[in-house]
Amino acid sequence: MGSYGNIHAAINAPVHECLVSETLDEDGIGSVFFSRKMLNGDIALGSFLIDIYCLGVKDSFLRIISEHEYQYAIETNPQRMETIHPACARKLIEGSVEFAHQYGIAPHKEYKTVKLIFGNFDPDACPSSYEYGKDGEPLFVPGPYDNQKKIKEIFKKIGYDDLSVLRGVSGELSPEDLEELGPDYEYIDIEITEDALPNNESDKLTTAERDELDGIYGKLTSGSHEVIRRLQELIQKYPDLPVLYNYLIVSYSYSNNTEKSIETLEKCIELFPDYLFSKIAHCHQKMDEGDMEIVPKIFHGKFDLSFHIKDRKTYHISEFTGFNALMVRYFKMIGKERIAKNFLELLERVAPDHPTTQSAKHFLNPGFIYKFINKNKGI
Repeated sequence: MGSYGNIHAAINAPVHECLVSETLDEDGIGSVFFSRKMLNGDIALGSFLIDIYCLGVKDSFLRIISEHEYQYAIETNPQRMETIHPACARKLIEGSVEFAHQYGIAPHKEYKTVKLIFGNFDPDACPSSYEYGKDGEPLFVPGPYDNQKKIKEIFKKIGYDDLSVLRGVSGELSPEDLEELGPDYEYIDIEITEDALPNNESDKLTTAERDELDGIYGKLTSGSHEVIRRLQELIQKYPDLPVLYNYLIVSYSYSNNTEKSIETLEKCIELFPDYLFSKIAHCHQKMDEGDMEIVPKIFHGKFDLSFHIKDRKTYHISEFTGFNALMVRYFKMIGKERIAKNFLELLERVAPDHPTTQSAKHFLNPGFIYKFINKNKGI
């Protein structure tokens, strides 16, 4: 978060403006931006994602950016924003925190620092009144891939007796979205893990090789020639192990060797036509060439991961992020941004800091993400 001096300067600067999502009351969730203008012209921005129905402050951060960056970010922000008085912004946010606190739900971990942006504005000076919950009661709508343990914990806190949760992509989409996606959606119950999943093919590797592959996974984005060489050796030894081809495709891509990346991808598709990562990479390649029909063709018009992995209900985080990030890109590129946002929300709920989530976030809204999440300009 940076030095105390920077924070002190930010929270004592004159207020620039305060904005709130126009659809907060309707959606139950939205953003509040509280900004101050510093002596050098930079903008100190406190951003709060609030859930007035149940969870209070779900996310928050404090950043210092240039005025030009701030303006660009606001202009490219997908939410429609309206002005709110600083005292009312504070009252609204603190009220959501107090409502959630009644049920033992704590605000986002950065909130304690970010709320300093309020300064001395008195929330009691705000003449507006705000309602929390749905009809006065907490309403928690779990995401289709929310961890079941978390769902049960929150339901227990807010006094729900029925913990049998219907879950799935359908739970996040509007009737209009579902009509576009098709009628074949059902509610599912799944788990997401970062642990290696049981894999008969991977069992061919020695213990040392499996450990080595775990290390290689963390180096794929380096584009290291040593990583590429080692993957080539492993493929020669284990030509029927699709994960090795997938890793090599990624490594070639990050080494800017597009020709080899495409060549390896085509080989992977030929050898393993049903391998999820082959399908995802194939779709990205064809979309780069302008072919938008490839996604519904490859995935048979079914845009829920559960339709493509039917033999288990535990998915690896890379399967989850890779598939849903593809859906973000696809629906954005065909002009269905509302659906793209739903898939991005799934990613942000389950893996907010995952590189694939961040890439999808940047793709959907590059100006907003680049300006506000760029840590090099953070406080």
